[in-house]
Amino acid sequence: MKQKNLLLVGLNAKYSHTALAVYSIGAYLDAKGVPNNVVEYSVNDPYESVFYDILQQKPDIIGFSVYLWNVERVCRLAKDLKLALPELTIFLGGPEAGYRKHPEVDFPFADKVITGEGEAAVYTYLTGKETDDCFPNLPFPYKTPLQKGKTIYYEASRGCPYRCSYCISSLEKNLRFKPLEQVKEELRILIQAGATKIKMIDRTFNVNPDAYEIFKFVIEEGGNTGFHFEIKPELFSQKDFLLLEKAPKGRIQFEAGLQSLNPETLTAIHRKNDTDVAFSNLKRILTMGNIHLHLDLIAGLPFEDKASFIRGFNQVYKLHPDMLQLGFLKVLHGTQIGYEVEQYEMKYSPYPPYQVISTKWLSAFDVMELKVAEEGLETFSNKGFFPDALSYLWEVNNQKPYDVFLSLGQALSKKPPLSHPHLFRLFYEWYVENSMENPDVFLEKLQEDFRRKNPNKPMF
Repeated sequence: MKQKNLLLVGLNAKYSHTALAVYSIGAYLDAKGVPNNVVEYSVNDPYESVFYDILQQKPDIIGFSVYLWNVERVCRLAKDLKLALPELTIFLGGPEAGYRKHPEVDFPFADKVITGEGEAAVYTYLTGKETDDCFPNLPFPYKTPLQKGKTIYYEASRGCPYRCSYCISSLEKNLRFKPLEQVKEELRILIQAGATKIKMIDRTFNVNPDAYEIFKFVIEEGGNTGFHFEIKPELFSQKDFLLLEKAPKGRIQFEAGLQSLNPETLTAIHRKNDTDVAFSNLKRILTMGNIHLHLDLIAGLPFEDKASFIRGFNQVYKLHPDMLQLGFLKVLHGTQIGYEVEQYEMKYSPYPPYQVISTKWLSAFDVMELKVAEEGLETFSNKGFFPDALSYLWEVNNQKPYDVFLSLGQALSKKPPLSHPHLFRLFYEWYVENSMENPDVFLEKLQEDFRRKNPNKPMF
């Protein structure tokens, strides 16, 4: 009998990302003696190039890993591939498929929708053989050499200890950890293979009882690799800080999802933050100066009106993290908040990424204003073009961060896409038009920022 040609397909949000799920499933099937091929594409690749590349491989079975960013393209590809290859079997997995109420209705072209963790479930679907293998008792997912320029995703744990109502990770009840020596050995393989960035996808990394030892390993043996960790700042101890102070600059990046500072909101979404401790620890991380810090807030959560969100935004921004993401609630399939939309008078788009449109506390026009402020924040703060100019702006002008970024976002909205020099000019003109202090000094700061990125060009 002809061996079935099985293709596992990852469609990433960016070329630089890595589809860990299909690599992990592929490695597990390899270990079980089930031949397969893993292929990766980006949703930004031309559609026909992806379609014909898959088609020329003449697959008999295709498994797609489905997420918010690729569900629409997966559906189109799957339908077209079924037309081209009528005998083709297609199965889907991942959060955007497995948590649907009626996957057979939403994905009528799919022969199977896999729910839960994929490795053992896919094996059983393909072979009919039952297995109780599960994380962490799985093979290492990656083969070397690695693709250059890729962010490598790695998990030292699965599951989440928290039950945030808006998050799919809250549905993974069973929190499990890989043994410390296994984590070290696998990270060592990736470091020695030349990984430039490893993103740990553990939902709250420093809840891991071995977090200290893993940080120590990364600091001592990380080589030229950068590491990204999602952390809960309240969990750090004095011992942790004394270790983290030793990290080479650029080795470690932390991301902390504060999401809201409103106590009523935090209670409603089952998120237990100790804001005072979190702020104290975040300030200490920033003072150390060797760790890149990324903070997140979410607009559109229950009990958070515009005034409350702006107060929280201003407080968090004044910490001056390296990046502050002003995000918007996504009402994801399977999450608790998805069952509470009527209670909260919440309206959201039926199309991915299911972003909030309005709530009982936040009108559609409020959301629209926050979007404008987000654009100002992204362009003038998060991109890192204006460190000296922004520092001077806050130092000599009594301005609230939200008001500044909203005003800058409004100025951007009146312009076509701007080149780097034109963006600097816009910032200077905005500064003058808003009667800020000492525009001549601000111009000097802008020139210093511009020369840092463009050493051989005049600013304007």
